Amino acid sequence: MFTNHTFSLLLPNDKRCPGYFVTCYAEHRRNCFADPACVEEVTRQLLHLAEAYHFAVSAYCFMPDHVQLVLEAASVECGLSRLMGTWKQKTGGMHERTTGRKLWQSGYHDHPLTNEAERLAAIGRILTTPLRAGLVSDLRLYPFWGSAVWGREELLAYLTASDTATDLSTRRNVATTGL
Repeated sequence: MFTNHTFSLLLPNDKRCPGYFVTCYAEHRRNCFADPACVEEVTRQLLHLAEAYHFAVSAYCFMPDHVQLVLEAASVECGLSRLMGTWKQKTGGMHERTTGRKLWQSGYHDHPLTNEAERLAAIGRILTTPLRAGLVSDLRLYPFWGSAVWGREELLAYLTASDTATDLSTRRNVATTGL
């Protein structure tokens, strides 16, 4: 079960490791991520590069025009800007060669997560975004979300059993979907 897993923001030597809530937008806010093939390739690259750069992808959700992530560094030396730059460059280049169009807006937004409560709230917020946006009425029907740390069923169980939903609308959406 989700609550038995602990991916703490603290290393055994008590050095605080950064966690981040990250948002990246598609160029001109186009609906690039409505294409399953695009999402599959961009996700594959994200998971591969995150591992190479020593980050855990605790949660991700691709909306039609942007992606939200919770990334957690395995050490204090991990560099978010290196990971994001490499990921966006690789996926953007592949997308442009395939479609002739840019994939990403320049830059990204990141918010540091300083404790366990913030991390769990960010995961809950990301995973309920398709519900709040009205894309689906049941999160199980939305294919473009997941985690490299936990399985989808574990995350669904966490959302139903947890009080970490970030606001009342999130709680209401989770409750009305029967999750």
